[in-house]
Amino acid sequence: MDIVNVAIVEDDDVENAMLQEAILRYEKEKNVRFHIARYLNAEDFLEKQPLNLDIVFMDIEFPDGMNGVRATKKFRQVNQITILIFVTNIKKFVASGYEVGALNYILKPIKYYSLAMTMDRALSIIEMRKSEPVRIRTSDGYILVDSRDIFYIEVMKHEVTIHTAKGIYSHYGSLKDWEKVLVRYKFVRCNSSTLVNLRHLREIRSDEIVVEESVLRLGRSKKEAFMQSVTEFLGDNI
Repeated sequence: MDIVNVAIVEDDDVENAMLQEAILRYEKEKNVRFHIARYLNAEDFLEKQPLNLDIVFMDIEFPDGMNGVRATKKFRQVNQITILIFVTNIKKFVASGYEVGALNYILKPIKYYSLAMTMDRALSIIEMRKSEPVRIRTSDGYILVDSRDIFYIEVMKHEVTIHTAKGIYSHYGSLKDWEKVLVRYKFVRCNSSTLVNLRHLREIRSDEIVVEESVLRLGRSKKEAFMQSVTEFLGDNI
């Protein structure tokens, strides 16, 4: 399994430490790799959230500002895919989790058994979402291509070209439409007109990247976000 990107939204240092300790124990026992980012409050999470999060552990009560329930409702307006897990010591908030499609809730103080059961379910869902057939319009109709077999997608004057292991296909359309569908499968922009599948990234240069056998421009305005996505995709061992 690829690196699993986890966000913890928790203001309490002790609770955060307990949750991270449980996740790292699970990582060791299950031979899974996690990249964990912590956010101290809901506003900070909503402002800085990366696009390719797999799991969010959301505390519900914060002493100041927005609570976790309101934050997840805002989050769901732009992200329907990431797995949400509420962390709380007050059961009355549990029902609110189902309004935003939360997978589960874990009661404080964190117990490893509860965390492990929930993570088993979450990783099973993530594994199933790794890829899916993507429909590509052609001059003869449509073909289905596994999302993992798409190398990159580029647009020029409203003509979208999809480079895949099966061939190259073009049609009139928008790169934004493709980005909305494929961001969950580790596709990110390397410049304003090119969307890259990080699974096929082979080399990063100062202002270029190599995707399979193609050399693509790494745009200055996209470089920081692109490199952050690569770091989160590969983990800390780069």
